[in-house]
Amino acid sequence: MFNELFSGSPKFTYNADTNKYINIRDFLQDHDKNLTYQVKGLFTTKGKYGKRGVIVIDGFNINTPSYLVERIDQIRSNPEMVKAINDGLCGLKFRDYEKDDKIFTTVDLVDYAPVTM
Repeated sequence: MFNELFSGSPKFTYNADTNKYINIRDFLQDHDKNLTYQVKGLFTTKGKYGKRGVIVIDGFNINTPSYLVERIDQIRSNPEMVKAINDGLCGLKFRDYEKDDKIFTTVDLVDYAPVTM
């Protein structure tokens, strides 16, 4: 129990080192917005525009809006949620919203049931 507080970052089992970094808009140019994608991990980075969240799916590290950083940090600090991600139970969905008469796309993390055949 106490090890979780001092063991550093959460341990996701998926290796995202060779994934392509991509923003939401570019990802959706070649992928279906209506699908739910299995989440493999989450992390944050610091860059030119401050701290950003990254959602890992198979083959891609998707950069997310900065307002999701706090939620990503909450998930990463929860061992049960990290385990659920490692067990393939977290999904990524895309959603449009309107702000200042413009349409934007954001992401939601949802419960995910892998398809088995």
